[in-house]
Order: sequence, then C-alpha cells, then structure tokens
Amino acid sequence: MKKILFFGVGHLGNIFLKQNKLHSIIGTKRSADANLGSPIIPYSLGDSWIGPTDFDVVIISFPPSENYAKKIEALVKNFHSKTQIIFISSTSVFGDGLINEMSEREGQARNARELILCENHIKARDNYLIIRPGGLIDENRHPKNFLRKMNSVASSQTNVNLVHTSDVASFIHFAIEKNLINEDYNLVCDAHPTKEEFYGHFHLDLTYNHEGSKLRIIENSKSKSTGFKYNFGDLDWTRN
Repeated sequence: MKKILFFGVGHLGNIFLKQNKLHSIIGTKRSADANLGSPIIPYSLGDSWIGPTDFDVVIISFPPSENYAKKIEALVKNFHSKTQIIFISSTSVFGDGLINEMSEREGQARNARELILCENHIKARDNYLIIRPGGLIDENRHPKNFLRKMNSVASSQTNVNLVHTSDVASFIHFAIEKNLINEDYNLVCDAHPTKEEFYGHFHLDLTYNHEGSKLRIIENSKSKSTGFKYNFGDLDWTRN
C-alpha cells in the first residue's frame, strides 16, 4: 500500500478514487467534499501548501491556468525528491503528424506552452511520470452532449485522438503498482477517425468545413508495451 496525494480532484480524480482498492489516498479540491470516499483537503493551485508532505506518490491534475508552470514549480518544491510526481499533461503539447512520445513538443496554444514548461520542470526531478491523455470521453462526457450546441465542425478532416476517462484512471493505478518511473506515456484509444467520420455517427444536423484539416494521429504503443490493456480500445461504444 502506498500513500498518495491527488492534487486537483475533478472528473478524472473522482474515477481514480472510485477505482482505488489498495492505497491510502488524500485528495484536494477547492472546497471540501465528503462524498468521494477519501479525505479531501480544500486547496486552490497557487496557494501555499500547508498540508502533509510525507507521500510516496503525488499526482498533479489541474486544468492549465494563468502562470500555470510557475504555480506547479512552486508546488512540487514542497515534496522530497524521493516522492514520485505524476503529472497529468495533455497530448496538446504536440503538433501535427504521426506522433509518439519521441515527437517534438510543438504545441503553440497558451495552455500547450504552459504544459511543456511544466513537463520540463517535472522531468528535472529524480522520480517522475508524465501522463498525456488525449481528449477525455466517457458516458458522462459523451460527444452527443456537446455536439448539440454546435452548428458546424471546423478542420473536419483532422483526426480525433480520444481516450476513455476510466482507462486514464486505470493507467495511473497501473503505473503506480508497476512502479513505472522516469517515463512519459501518451494515452489514446486505437481508433483515429476524422472529426467528420466520428461526429457523423450521431446523425446531427452539422456542416463540415474541411479547410485547415491536418493529419494528427497519436500512437499508444508505448503505453501498451507496459502490459496495460485498454478497456475501451475503440470508439464503437460511443454510438450506443
């Protein structure tokens, strides 16, 4: 059993906590929450950390915000070098093309640049893990829920790179149990349809604009090479 601190318990963190069977986990949210089955410490990124520091593993999973990299850098200084830092990043750090963990991190959006800075700082530690999920998708974050608010789809021939939220949570548990350290892993399912191919399954009244479309496929072979098995390796379940 390991002692784990999960910073930024949101949708992913909730599923991670529900999957726990082995470890002692404390989470943080902006406000206390007694319904998660684990102790929750109220905390907002950027505040001074005055909680305990004697953890085997610290997981950081905040949405990027202004001065994100500086806030993350200040936060990790609170923990001993022997503490493993697992940083939840994003495949948005990459540009276009066929992408694996060795690809250049060329993301140009503000959040992508902040995440790249964070990754660089985390990798300077002796004991780290970088996990980069694609777009999170599950029964609650189903595309049908947000597509109804859209009229058109831009760059519609660009590929989608999605991953089920429970697979991401499962991989974090897997990585901790298998003691995966000093590596980075991109997490996506096997299927990479274009936006038009994927959204077309939902029979909504959308128009598709091909202009600006690019090939963008994130590979997941490194995560599979660890022995991890995706429960949602394809996107067929989304059509139900």
